[in-house]
Amino acid sequence: MAATHWVIDRFEAVSAPDARPPLIVPLTATFKPGSIKPDEVLREFERFHARLCSLLIKNHDRPSKRPLLPFALAWRDDPRTRPDKYRSRPASHATFFSHPSVAPHVHGVLVIHPQLVDKFLSVADDLGATWRGIASFVGSTCDRPVRRNGTLQLELECGQRISDGLIAGAADGEIARAELDRWLGYSSKLASRWDAGDCDLFTVLPTAA
Repeated sequence: MAATHWVIDRFEAVSAPDARPPLIVPLTATFKPGSIKPDEVLREFERFHARLCSLLIKNHDRPSKRPLLPFALAWRDDPRTRPDKYRSRPASHATFFSHPSVAPHVHGVLVIHPQLVDKFLSVADDLGATWRGIASFVGSTCDRPVRRNGTLQLELECGQRISDGLIAGAADGEIARAELDRWLGYSSKLASRWDAGDCDLFTVLPTAA
């Protein structure tokens, strides 16, 4: 899978011999049901990425800090890719949640620079609150911003296992690559199954300078 090679290339680019390895972090970000249009979710994730950069790096917008910024691949997803999950719910809930516009969400992966792994782990438990606290005037019917973000799930154990495997190489590296490939395949399933035309279904961060 091309995305797997992309993530591994970034992982290897910031790795250094005899130094702490980078950290790969799979994640899922959700929104309050019915609160956001599907084509807005990646923009909201980009706002979170900017907030994360500011938590990890002082003056993160300086060109000299760009090599340290967390690398991210993120995909838009919605319930149409898992119809079996929603059919098992009570009929009233299944009809509600199975509609693509009701519960769009984001799956993705971060690659944290080795110099920032300790800092990232120190704030990881608070990133759910950071995600929920991001407000927007989009969709607001008054002068006050609305908070539409729901949960942020970081798969830290999975990410550490993948990261350790990639550093170990050989058989462990192949297992790690396969696990990363499965996660990225799951994350990008909407993009692989649906032709959205000009609609963006994934984002790469940081964006080009």
